[in-house]
Amino acid sequence: MLAFPVEVRQILINLIANAIQAMPSGGTLRVSLRQVTERMTPGKRPAIRATITDTGVGIPVELRDKIFQTFFSTKEEKGTGLGLWVSQGIVQKFGGTIRFRSTKSRTGFITSFAVFIPTDATSVSVA
Repeated sequence: MLAFPVEVRQILINLIANAIQAMPSGGTLRVSLRQVTERMTPGKRPAIRATITDTGVGIPVELRDKIFQTFFSTKEEKGTGLGLWVSQGIVQKFGGTIRFRSTKSRTGFITSFAVFIPTDATSVSVA
């Protein structure tokens, strides 16, 4: 089953909005979208991989197991706690994965979310 462009767009909107909100004093946001081949399964499925990386406040270790839970938010009144949960559900529906890493760097934190969604190599479209 192919991912619908509107669903891929929703994932990207959620992750980019989170990244921007994680950088209240500014920072760097990097978004990349690539057509790749999945190496972890037999058949080497074609896929898209979106990576969203920011230099924001990072994700504390004690919260990392909770960020994909329904209604979990660190944004108090500004967040619903549904963005990552919805994004993960969309990704899983299409047999993909969403992973993240948040590490301390010399200048602060670097947080990166990687989304992998299997596709038909001849019809990759996220417009």
